[in-house]
Amino acid sequence: MRLDREVYQDTSYSAFINEHFISIKVNGQEGDGKKYKEKFKVRGYPTVLFFQTDGMEIDRVCGYDGNKAAFYQTMVDYVNGKNTLSDFLTRLATIPYDVKANYRVAKRYTDRWELEEAQPYFKRILELDPQDTHGYDEESHGYIAVNHLNITGDDQPMIDLLNLSDNKIYLKQGYDVLIRHYRRKEMPDKLLWVYEQAVSRLPENADFMNAYAWHIYEQKLTDRYDRGLELARQAVQIKPEAAYIWDTLAWLEYEKGLIDQAMTHMKKAVELAPGQEGYQKNLKKLEEAIKSQ
Repeated sequence: MRLDREVYQDTSYSAFINEHFISIKVNGQEGDGKKYKEKFKVRGYPTVLFFQTDGMEIDRVCGYDGNKAAFYQTMVDYVNGKNTLSDFLTRLATIPYDVKANYRVAKRYTDRWELEEAQPYFKRILELDPQDTHGYDEESHGYIAVNHLNITGDDQPMIDLLNLSDNKIYLKQGYDVLIRHYRRKEMPDKLLWVYEQAVSRLPENADFMNAYAWHIYEQKLTDRYDRGLELARQAVQIKPEAAYIWDTLAWLEYEKGLIDQAMTHMKKAVELAPGQEGYQKNLKKLEEAIKSQ
């Protein structure tokens, strides 16, 4: 059965799913879920696998960004056999030297968190389009560098790319990759270095500032508390509606003995997010910490 893109625009997601799929939720961390996680090579959560009635996998969706319309369209496409990995590979087989066709396959693999499988296609893109007429050069080099980092632990190719780039999207993605890598490998000096690089190259990014400031607080890096305060204050100026940044600022102020400011700013976090119990608990925790001094 084929679906037209417009047919189900007014149909609820649950009705569409019930009509076209049998849904099963599996916890990959418990019981048989561990077996299925290994069998289907699930690399992270959430992962939604789509199968035909014969058990053949149609494709998968890894992660969820909250875009219901996009997810709905993906389901429609998969029911129609369109825009799946198999579909892209079949098209590529007919035009193996087409740059865009190689890019579609490479991106589908990265969307599936299968970065190693994407490598041959990114490398082919660079070979087929040395003048970067399609604009895929920087992204291809980036994914190749990330894969190299994951396999070898060598961060230099990624660092070199970031030093050459002015693309704020790629800078953010690249610094995120390095931060996760250094944290996972427990490399504190490198982690501090990359945080400094990130806030220097992306001075308008309040979330990097906040993450760095929170790291300073969380790790009790007392010699960097002033730097943490500076970053948190800059971040709330950029993003004054973000309760989590006021929370970071309050805890750093408490550590520095700025009690009145800490209380004021923790109350600000509660005011901005009254429905989130975490900030209420943090306010009580802060009040109890002050009383016990």
